[in-house]
Amino acid sequence: KFTALISFDVKISDHDQINNGAKIGVFQFLFGILGNLNQLVLNVEATGSSLSASLTQNDPDGTVPPSSPSPIAAKEWVHVEFELEVNEPEGTDNYLSLRVGDETVYDGQLGIRLVGVGPRMEIGIPAFETSPEAKPWAVRHENVLVIIQEKE
Repeated sequence: KFTALISFDVKISDHDQINNGAKIGVFQFLFGILGNLNQLVLNVEATGSSLSASLTQNDPDGTVPPSSPSPIAAKEWVHVEFELEVNEPEGTDNYLSLRVGDETVYDGQLGIRLVGVGPRMEIGIPAFETSPEAKPWAVRHENVLVIIQEKE
C-alpha cells in the first residue's frame, strides 16, 4: 500500500496541427511486466491548433474508455498533478486524482484492477499515435517532483 504524488510542468510548444486526432502520451504510471501490465497514461490530443488532455487506463484484460477530454494550453507552461492512492496493490480499491492546469482530468476510483508488481513511471513521450505524414511535436518537462510514501 502506498501513495504517490507526482507533479511537473509541461510545455507543448509545437504539435501536429494537420492531422486531427494525433495523440501523444506525456506521462505514464505502470504496474507489472510485459504481458501483465497496467498503465495510467496522460494523453494529449491535437485538434487543429487546440490541444486536449485525457487519462487512459489499460490493464491485461483491456482498456477503460478514456476520460472526457479537458482543454490544455498550447505554447504555455501547464502544471500537472498526479495523486495515486493504492489501498489494494492487487485489486480495485485504488484512487487517482489527475489535474492539468486548472482542469480536473480524472478524480475517482480506478476502473482497472492493479496487478501489484513493480510500480514505476515514465515522463517524456512514452507513447504516440500519429499518421505517416505526421508533423513533429515539441514537448518539454520541468520541475519534476516525485513523493512516494508507504501506507499502513
